[in-house]
Amino acid sequence: MKSEVRREAACWGRCVLGPPAAVGPAGGSSCVRWLHVAALVVAAFLGGCNPSVPGTGVPGGVRAAGQDRASGSRIGEPVENPGDGPAPRVAFCAYEPDVGDEKVGCPEMEEVSRQWSAGELLPEAVFEAAYSVRGDDSCRSMGLELMYRLRPELFGREHAELLVAIAFVELKYEARYEPDVLDTALQGVEESEAIGDPCLASRAWRRVAYYYFETHQPERAGEAVGAAADWVEGCDDRKEQGRVLRNLAEWYRQTEDQLGQFEALKQALETAEPGSREYLLYLAQIAELRVDLGDVADEGDRLARLLEQAEDGGEVDLAFELTMHLAGVYRDLGRHGDAMELLTSACALAQGTPHSGEKSSLVNLVRAWVLLGMDRVDDAHVILARLPVDCFDRSVPRYSHLRWLIEAELKFREGRFDEAVGWFERVLDDGLAEPEPKWRAMYGLARVARGRGDMGVARHWLWEAVKAIEVQREKTASAFWSLAYLSQREGLYRMWLETLLEAWQAGTEAGQGEAGRGPSVGAAGDDREAASSGDVGDLDGRQLQKAFVDGVPSSDDLLVAVERVMSQAFVADLFRDRGGVPGIAGDPDTRAAWMKIAGSWPTGKALRETLPADVPVLVYLPLEDSLLLLEVTRARVDVHRIEQPRQAWLWLVDKLDSSIRNDRILPPDQLEGIGGILLSSVIDDLPGDGSPVGFILGGVLEVLPVAALRVGGRYVVEICAPFELPNLRSATWLDRHEPPRGGARVLAVAYGKDLEYPRKEADLLVRSGFRVTLLAGSGATVANVRSGLGTPELIHFATHSKGPRRITRGAPPAIRTDEAEMELYDGVITVSDIQKQKLNAGLVVLSGCETRVGRAGMQEQGYGALSRAVLVAGADAVMASRWRVGDETTYALMAEFYARYPDLGRAVALAQAQRAMIASSRVTSTMLRGDARPLVIFRQFAGREKRRIPYADPWSWAAFTMVGRWD
Repeated sequence: MKSEVRREAACWGRCVLGPPAAVGPAGGSSCVRWLHVAALVVAAFLGGCNPSVPGTGVPGGVRAAGQDRASGSRIGEPVENPGDGPAPRVAFCAYEPDVGDEKVGCPEMEEVSRQWSAGELLPEAVFEAAYSVRGDDSCRSMGLELMYRLRPELFGREHAELLVAIAFVELKYEARYEPDVLDTALQGVEESEAIGDPCLASRAWRRVAYYYFETHQPERAGEAVGAAADWVEGCDDRKEQGRVLRNLAEWYRQTEDQLGQFEALKQALETAEPGSREYLLYLAQIAELRVDLGDVADEGDRLARLLEQAEDGGEVDLAFELTMHLAGVYRDLGRHGDAMELLTSACALAQGTPHSGEKSSLVNLVRAWVLLGMDRVDDAHVILARLPVDCFDRSVPRYSHLRWLIEAELKFREGRFDEAVGWFERVLDDGLAEPEPKWRAMYGLARVARGRGDMGVARHWLWEAVKAIEVQREKTASAFWSLAYLSQREGLYRMWLETLLEAWQAGTEAGQGEAGRGPSVGAAGDDREAASSGDVGDLDGRQLQKAFVDGVPSSDDLLVAVERVMSQAFVADLFRDRGGVPGIAGDPDTRAAWMKIAGSWPTGKALRETLPADVPVLVYLPLEDSLLLLEVTRARVDVHRIEQPRQAWLWLVDKLDSSIRNDRILPPDQLEGIGGILLSSVIDDLPGDGSPVGFILGGVLEVLPVAALRVGGRYVVEICAPFELPNLRSATWLDRHEPPRGGARVLAVAYGKDLEYPRKEADLLVRSGFRVTLLAGSGATVANVRSGLGTPELIHFATHSKGPRRITRGAPPAIRTDEAEMELYDGVITVSDIQKQKLNAGLVVLSGCETRVGRAGMQEQGYGALSRAVLVAGADAVMASRWRVGDETTYALMAEFYARYPDLGRAVALAQAQRAMIASSRVTSTMLRGDARPLVIFRQFAGREKRRIPYADPWSWAAFTMVGRWD
């Protein structure tokens, strides 16, 4: 008992003071628990495993007591600046192997050796014992020594197994890639083939393949994997079959065939038992592949869930890998605080596992990467300077490439452009570089060129980076439907658009372009217009290259580029083989149909022709230093550049959003200010008769209540009938249904703790001529709703609902976002549930709270919102809310809407209903949904539970917007 306590206490202490030389299997899972406890306790009280950097509140890594050999200072302690003033404290994940400590031996193997020498153990038992300690740093060397001594003692199958085992331990655990290890593996192949054991031969060939993978010889690795695949056909071991497929996936990865990698991992997944270690491993590799390809539309939720499972199963190595991958996702998404939290957990996980030193160095490397994303250049420099030059083995080149990218970024931030170029080019010149570091290096070279004022070079490298990503999309679109291209890719595409806009503006000012209107002129423009006569998807977007790199872009070019950026994930999900466009869903070869869509870009002319002659669409996208507004009609594209930096927009939108969420008001001055900026340049072109106008709101603007914005003292809804589109192409790709008239099938779902108003909303649909299926109260079950969604032409949900919520669970923390959901009698219906349906509805009304709210920070319109799921499932329009709405006023708005909807288009009916609310003199005292608080605990808030709100107040009617088709 005392020894167990000492072992646990030592593990805790090593987390704070430095990692152990080894943590044996006996104390492994227990140590992991104590590492987690240590990280939390020391963070709260001692500033140890999870210190905050003063003045920032950002968590750091493990504060170690070890010495930095380069500087002699204590790792994790404050570092003095050579300049004036103290430097900020920088936290490190420290690894110090056995400094001054007594060397711990391996009593277990010493006893095995003694018993073997005394004739008390057979060679087979010695082999089993020696192989069993392969994961124990303190015992592995002695175990290997015993296995080498066993070579003359074993014969036949046992000898072949011994050779395969030695090669495995040397490669996997000792990271030895010497010729003698390869010779051992090849001898194992020869002997296993000679005895005709297909499973053993397969394992032997996999060891050979492993050697070639780690020494970057993909051709030979492919031959070895092929041989393993031939032998495994005669092996009935499902695990071995899965491992061969995993090796095949690795070969596809090294040859940059991500689609092949995905298919191999999918097949491997089929060989594993659900819930097993192998099953979790294959799922993790699939999730990481999706992230590498840019599919982070779920903000890492897939990885976070797998991380929880790995922790629950005690899979420390896998948990470390997932934690590091997820930290990278959060860094690229700008969730720096979440990334730093995970890196602290990764530091704790690294201690006491094989290769702890390299893992700790990797944590520090990624920490520097995150600090750069936070503009803490000095801190990143301090961490990078303390990493040994050779801390990353070239057997894992992506770590080296990340270090080179960080070095380049530091030089760029310091204005040392030539040195930055050298580091970026080093990545591109390395034949081992994977696609992601390559396009990041191209992006970096473009930024350097812009910093130097060399726009021609910048345009070249930006286009090369965009092409590199688009090539990946074309290759993998059939397998990965939701390639949203968010995270770091968003920065690349934004700079690409900024540079394209600057080139267009320079051309128009020089008289070489179109002065902002109509089709482009000049040779480049003539080439494009000649190719623009086809339908959407007929033109390969690479014909834009000449205009972007060499010529003057047209306004149509800008439209195409903006559309490409803003429609990635929505278009992918829309064409998924479950709802959406019948032509794709019903295609016998969905992959071929989708590849055609993914591999081509629309022309500006084709995009314009998707719109009716009398419906303009305003496309807004905040760039770094301005706001891009495209006024699109069937005839032309007018370009407006509003001089308002992106950070200013963040402040304006956050201020309005805070007023809505905290004070439950929409201040007229804020609505007037934002509306004036957005619409002053186009107000004269808008129809004044209340007809439809489309809005596509990019980035931070997607949360704005368009109908309530004011221009010249009037609400937008008083000028036109605003509706929203996810992107321009959705105008034609969404299904089209006529408004429901006599005989229309209607599904009304009403559920809430207080059924009064939900039931009243449902009763609005129970009118002569409509065939209504009413699911109310206990009838509004999850099963009933799911079974009833497929056939109705109009669906109305009057239920409590909520948008996505970010949550933190577990230790280490798995930070993820819960799905948006609607409450039903026996559970909830989520975004995922809805997207699995095939809807036939012309309109779906989601009258609950926050049904238009998507994930924070996502560029794709409404990603994760219930409204988006409805469109993806096949409906052609959805009415949804942006905030927590009131019961009585929502019912009043719905009554006005349904009185008009059967005879008017969707957008016009909603606009007229909102105008009727504005004209009303009624005032309601209403309980805001979701705003109730327990009175016993929060008595001070009791007076805020009910508020008197005029029907004319934007709060009562502006939350709801029409998304999708407007007619």
